[in-house]
Amino acid sequence: MKNSSNNFMELEILTKIQQVEPKDELYTQILEKIQQKNTISWNWVRIAACFFIIALATEYTLVHKKNTQLELANLLPQNSNILYYE
Repeated sequence: MKNSSNNFMELEILTKIQQVEPKDELYTQILEKIQQKNTISWNWVRIAACFFIIALATEYTLVHKKNTQLELANLLPQNSNILYYE
């Protein structure tokens, strides 16, 4: 009997709990925070662009240097140092 009365009192306490009412501005505040987190700052965009330009410049320089070396090798006369056995 004590168990059932104890359970009834617990249920009665639970029915007296009031539901919390959120502020009217809460939804707009949440949306503003989400919008702020989804934006990328211009500093990061500039840094990424700089790295991209540096990578392209390095690639161009390496390819151009390689081609220049090949052209110079073709322009220089090649001496044949092969000794023939006579």
